[in-house]
Amino acid sequence: MAWDTLFDRAIAATPVHGAPGQYAVTFSEDWNAPAGPNGGYLAAMVLNAMMLALDEPARVPRTLTLHYMRPPQPGAGTVAVATERAGRTMTTLSARIEQGGKPMVIALAAFGEAREPLIDFAVEMPEAPPLEELRQAPKLDVMPPIAHRFDMWPLRGPYPFSGADTAELGGWARLPEPRGIDALLLAIATDMWLPPSFLRATSLAAAPTVELTIHFRHIPEPGDDSLHFARFRSETSSEGFVEEDGWIWSPDGTLLAQSRQLALLFGIG
Repeated sequence: MAWDTLFDRAIAATPVHGAPGQYAVTFSEDWNAPAGPNGGYLAAMVLNAMMLALDEPARVPRTLTLHYMRPPQPGAGTVAVATERAGRTMTTLSARIEQGGKPMVIALAAFGEAREPLIDFAVEMPEAPPLEELRQAPKLDVMPPIAHRFDMWPLRGPYPFSGADTAELGGWARLPEPRGIDALLLAIATDMWLPPSFLRATSLAAAPTVELTIHFRHIPEPGDDSLHFARFRSETSSEGFVEEDGWIWSPDGTLLAQSRQLALLFGIG
């Protein structure tokens, strides 16, 4: 299903005439984190180009891994998609975001048809207060643009940069425009929250993504609401690098996606 929202227009990919597998994209500052385009935004953009290149709706994204080398500048760029293998039920694609002749992001993804499960089990959604019991996060001018793109209801917990004993956060979120949840929305949802490591820090910090892997566990039927519940946790920060694990659930408690990323972590200001 195609939606016409600010998000979908921002990740749009247009085939380049006469260049198979090449897609023209435009990097928008509206989705920037402090150090450049948000990693989840770039993940959704790459995945969109991959899905267009594959053009097999029955083969949905199962895993996507991205390595971020340098942040694109606002303006034009390209995504180059290649088929690494097309099997009976699985297809593996690679992609590169390029700008000015330089690679910005390299990605690898596997797409597969649904299979009859041997067994079914999943991480259960934690008990989550309803929206009316939580305060919607304000959208302040000092926040990066990505913080203005979603309506968010964070769980109560420690404040950022408060030196907390744990690094775990999350809550409810949705796009302000009517739109269902799909793989593209899940891609950005895994990386648009505040890094949980910021709760343990005691001064302002930045955490640009080095590598992000997303496992897509269930793609819901098309709808008109992107409301979902997210949880993120960091357990190890060492030698200037921090990991982050994430989980995304639908309101009915279905696990939709899992993520893990490695980020740099350093002080600013």
